[in-house]
Amino acid sequence: MMVDFTKAVAYQQRGELQKARDIYEDLLRDLEEEPNPELVARLHNNLGAICAEIGDTRAAAAHFERTKILHRELGNRLLVEKAEWGLGRALLAAGDFSMAEPISRRLRGILVEHEMPEDAGEVALDLVEVPVALHRFDDARLLTETVISEFRAANLNDQAITAVGYLRDLLATTQQAREAVKHVRTYVQKLRTEPKRLFLAIDDR
Repeated sequence: MMVDFTKAVAYQQRGELQKARDIYEDLLRDLEEEPNPELVARLHNNLGAICAEIGDTRAAAAHFERTKILHRELGNRLLVEKAEWGLGRALLAAGDFSMAEPISRRLRGILVEHEMPEDAGEVALDLVEVPVALHRFDDARLLTETVISEFRAANLNDQAITAVGYLRDLLATTQQAREAVKHVRTYVQKLRTEPKRLFLAIDDR
């Protein structure tokens, strides 16, 4: 099961979402007879992320809710909050900013409190999308400045700081602001596993 799970994660990271989803769903069926709450929670979490990415917000919300229940039962408080993060991202993707924003703000506060600057920065980049979508660009730039300060204070990857600085400067001129936010957020996420990955401006993708 763990070999199949690892294979599905690899597919998911490469963007082969349907292959990953099929394996995750097969594993969930197998686990009906051989319960493993920790693995089931991870499966629901990853399925939630896939459903959010393909625009199936209702399915994403259901998977993240199941993830939260399981992690709550296992006593994994921070993982409950991370499942909430996934739900917030699904709502953002669906354009439901009134629901997504308070979820992301609360989670960011928790991550800052736990001294997790990378995660807190990623949540802040989620939050940047809200004022951008509402054309509140001064608020968006202020939030990117906060992320840059936090990344510098934590001595995080210089490339991440460069990318967020690029976003801050681009927000004043681009007509593709939401695309720029998503581009930078995706890059910062990928730096976790690819620390030498180079940053390319949005027009160079």
